[in-house]
Amino acid sequence: MLTQRFQEEKPKGEEIMRPLTEEETKVFFEKLTNYIGRNVAHLVDRPKDPHVFRLHKQRVYYVREEVMRQATSIDKKGLISLGTCFGKFTGSGKFKLHVTCLDYLSQYAQYKVWVKPSSEMSVLYGNNVYKAGLGRITENTPKYQGVVIYSMNDTPLGFGTTARSTQECRKVDVKQVFGDVTRLLRELEVHLWKWPESSVESLRGGWLVVAVLSLDHEVFPSSLLPTFSTGHQVMLRHHLSHSASRIDYEEPEALRAKNLNKLWCINRSIKSPCPTLRPSYCWNVRNKSTEKLPQMPSVAEIIRLYGLSAQQKLSQNFLLDLNLTDKMVKMAGDLSNTTVIEVGPGPGGLTRSILKAGAKRLIVIEKDPRCLPALEVLQQAVSKQRMHIVMDDVLTVDEEECVIKASEQSREPIDFQHDQFLFLGNLPFSIGTPLLLKWLYQIERKQGLFKHGRAPMIMLLQKEVADRIGAAPGDDDFSRLSVMMQRWCDVQMGFKIPGSAFVPPPKVDTRVIKMTPRNRLKSYPDVPLEAIEHVARNVFGQRRKMLSNSIQTLGAYGSQLLENQDIILDE
Repeated sequence: MLTQRFQEEKPKGEEIMRPLTEEETKVFFEKLTNYIGRNVAHLVDRPKDPHVFRLHKQRVYYVREEVMRQATSIDKKGLISLGTCFGKFTGSGKFKLHVTCLDYLSQYAQYKVWVKPSSEMSVLYGNNVYKAGLGRITENTPKYQGVVIYSMNDTPLGFGTTARSTQECRKVDVKQVFGDVTRLLRELEVHLWKWPESSVESLRGGWLVVAVLSLDHEVFPSSLLPTFSTGHQVMLRHHLSHSASRIDYEEPEALRAKNLNKLWCINRSIKSPCPTLRPSYCWNVRNKSTEKLPQMPSVAEIIRLYGLSAQQKLSQNFLLDLNLTDKMVKMAGDLSNTTVIEVGPGPGGLTRSILKAGAKRLIVIEKDPRCLPALEVLQQAVSKQRMHIVMDDVLTVDEEECVIKASEQSREPIDFQHDQFLFLGNLPFSIGTPLLLKWLYQIERKQGLFKHGRAPMIMLLQKEVADRIGAAPGDDDFSRLSVMMQRWCDVQMGFKIPGSAFVPPPKVDTRVIKMTPRNRLKSYPDVPLEAIEHVARNVFGQRRKMLSNSIQTLGAYGSQLLENQDIILDE
């Protein structure tokens, strides 16, 4: 019956959004049946809201019949893919499910697996499910059965195939693999559309057809969806077009009904010159009377939206818990007259807390271009005058130059005499010490932003590094960093954050630390930082040796240094 409904003779030549052939229908439904069994009928038999499956560029889409009928009036060259993508056919003729069909699989799943909270991130990153991370499983689940994976609070996380049956799983060791998870992390695959300029020209004076591909879960997480209300202007932002052209129109009835998974036909005349619509990442609704940040996406939504797998080579560990980032920003006090320079914002967890705290101006410095779309979402929620994005390496960038350029772009001059500056960041472990040394030398030489005042630095560092910076003389952690940082800065130790709070979780814990440049040096103001670093490096680099032996690596300078300080070493 299913085959009769969806099959059709294979079309000649390439056709857009065509029905599936008999062979394609067979392969497709065999794959679906492995996960939802007979419940596949619920996708087909929907009398009140009939849907169909269509093939476009080897991908199978699930779309309303009403939408397909409306789309037939559009020139095929300008027609776009509609509906929810269920997956794609491979070159060998097999069908591979796509994570965007998870909403339907989870709704009609025949066999289910629940994983413990400690294993949720492992599942989201496409790793196998081990028995130790298994919470519950549907009774009598067969071996090699397609299952949908949930968290313990019934949130769907992904899908995969069992490597063992329920009975076999009870007998195996906790370290044994229970099932293989479909890999969710991937490079962002834009399933959006492009209007050829010729097609836009043909629509002048008629109907402009705007489509959203599975807006609620394919590339737009539900938490980023705008709340529509009467009187708002809806703007289609073109993130891939630096000109940021837009098409504005009054809110249609379809939006007020919040029926976001349908084709929107807006009766609008397109004036010349016609813009070429380009792929868009998100819809943005701006209320001119208020400025509200979009809700923070969940970890799963961040991963699905931007394909943001933290890269080991960049020492990336994302902190997305707003309670922790808010607490970190509170250490800075009032930010209403402060320009904040955030280092390594990633997907924008700490960035949101800074903006919520009312920072006058925010400049984020990020090296990874994959994080740019997530940061642009925040930038649109506020304004380009208040938030500026700098794609550069913080170890080499000139922060003062970034502030000057941001001032020029916003046409709001910087008052270096009265404005305050603050450095904030969740530093990658690999650059924490080099960056702090860079700023220390700027403090000593009164360069960069430090020549305009005492700019505090609130950083989230590896706990071991933070403890060394704040260690007192005589402590086991007292080190080269302790000597150098405490000479030029007042150090305030903050709260600890466990590694489990990060995505992905590192093997070490972290600590927030605040470092404020001193007004005056307590002793020996004429000794340069370079000399202190040289001595400290040699002395603390050989902790197990006698000081008399370590000081000999300094040559004659070491002996003179000891004599000047009246230090006598026992031979």
